[in-house]
Amino acid sequence: MSENNVPIQSNNTNNRGNPLNMELLREIADNQKQELKYKQQELAIRLKEITMTHQLSMKNIDVHAEHLRNSPKYVFKLKFMAYSLAVIVLLILIVFFSYCLYSGNKEIVMRVIEIIVTALLSGSSGYVLGKTKNERTEAETSSSG
Repeated sequence: MSENNVPIQSNNTNNRGNPLNMELLREIADNQKQELKYKQQELAIRLKEITMTHQLSMKNIDVHAEHLRNSPKYVFKLKFMAYSLAVIVLLILIVFFSYCLYSGNKEIVMRVIEIIVTALLSGSSGYVLGKTKNERTEAETSSSG
């Protein structure tokens, strides 16, 4: 049984000069050099990646700053367009009502006002109903989560 058990590493000091061991040591050293070379390449690639990420972040910050500088212009333009549309619609209604009253068609004016009031009431009540339902749903999800 002891013949089958061959030690992996021999403790014999005379065996250290064996060409096989020297070749193994050289191979291990070469492998270490290759591993070191690959790690240096990996570090160089990571450094390049970090540099590119930094440049991209700086460009993103510049774009965001430019957007913030220009956003008041767009907000003003949007509000101006909405108010202009509302004023134009009101002017058209005033002209229509004035013409109907001048021509003696008071019933048409009353019907149009009735339709407008009904539409505004139903639209605003639907908005309020949807808004409160949305707030209740958000409150339930935040309290349960």
